[in-house]
Amino acid sequence: MKLLPCIVDINDSKVQQIDDQWRKLPISATLIPEDIEFEVQIDIFWWKIMNHSNEFTELCDFVLAVLSLPHANADYERIFSSINGLKTKIRSKLITHTVSGVLHTKQCITSGRESNQNCTNFEPTSDMLSRMTSKSLYIKTNEEKETETSDDTTQETIELVIC
Repeated sequence: MKLLPCIVDINDSKVQQIDDQWRKLPISATLIPEDIEFEVQIDIFWWKIMNHSNEFTELCDFVLAVLSLPHANADYERIFSSINGLKTKIRSKLITHTVSGVLHTKQCITSGRESNQNCTNFEPTSDMLSRMTSKSLYIKTNEEKETETSDDTTQETIELVIC
């Protein structure tokens, strides 16, 4: 439990309850129904234990929380690798929203491998096309808005001088 402070704080009173319930579990094993005792999937086993009896609630919560932790970081490494491929020195000013959109698009296109779908024969849905507006694709920064406003003012001044 010392290695998992994000799940249970070592100074929390739950630690003692979890330990007590863990030590009590083998003694109570005779009271566990056979359909639970012979459950092969560990997460379903602990879920059934939690629903069967209230005396192991903290232990079951702890075990299910531990089981929910990722076993490897390969998925995250793939995502970072994709981001590094996208966000190069040339494209260093891409905003998070754009990077996220490109990654989602890539996932949508490559998820069609079973149907031989790729970027050359991908057909966007009408919903996808309706979301592609200039307002959502070209978000103006504050600097661009200020420049645009000053350009308008300059243009108005020039028109006044000409008149």
